[in-house]
Amino acid sequence: MMKRGAGKLKVTAVIELQKPINELISSNLYRIIQEFSTNTLKHAMARQARIELSLIDNEIPVIYEDNGKDLTPITTTCPAWA
Repeated sequence: MMKRGAGKLKVTAVIELQKPINELISSNLYRIIQEFSTNTLKHAMARQARIELSLIDNEIPVIYEDNGKDLTPITTTCPAWA
């Protein structure tokens, strides 16, 4: 029987932020990406993931993709300056 949550995840990150973001936004982005990664390891059984962050019109779209069971990319947007 395979243990759930066991395994390694190779992550590729593409980050294009031209200016610093505040600490609260940074912390929120960290938690969102942490949750995506945890769910990928626990449920999707993926081995690779890709995260993309960019600054567009004072928003930071977060694109997260993995090669696990569900291949639908997830996109969420966080305001850059709260």
